[in-house]
Amino acid sequence: MKIGHPLIQFRNEQALFIVSLVREAEFYLAENGRIEKKDGFEIPKPEYLEREGFFMKSGHGKIFGSGEAYRDFKVYLEKKFLKKLQVKVGDFLKGRKIEAIYLFAPDYMAGMVLRHMPKKACDMIKMCVYGNFIKRHPLELVERIQRLFGESIGLSVPRKKEAWRILRLRNMKA
Repeated sequence: MKIGHPLIQFRNEQALFIVSLVREAEFYLAENGRIEKKDGFEIPKPEYLEREGFFMKSGHGKIFGSGEAYRDFKVYLEKKFLKKLQVKVGDFLKGRKIEAIYLFAPDYMAGMVLRHMPKKACDMIKMCVYGNFIKRHPLELVERIQRLFGESIGLSVPRKKEAWRILRLRNMKA
């Protein structure tokens, strides 16, 4: 999909957008004025309940025995997701010459995602945007980067000479 002109065009560079949530992730590749969804995955939620198969025998204030061990499935699913994410990011870096990575993740997940990424990928991260951006349109991601990146380095310089002249004159009068 083509990126509109007022947005960042990613000329002569490849940028990987990693959009992550607790159990799913999407990967977008932006280069030369285009952005495309390349891959994505989702860890399915188990059909069974967390305590299914777990029982305890007790009596007179004591526990005599218990059945299947109780597992925390939230932690189990996070570990499974982070391992798969690490493998997918490593595969992307092997096959392409990616120069920048933009991470979109909720604030409680961003730290975990960064800790489980390959070292090479961590060095390429230009920006981490907090929030739930899964299933969003790719151009919304580019707009968010444009807005945040523009605020940090001042990309709001007008393109037209007339606008630049008017702004310069206004600043001189003040």
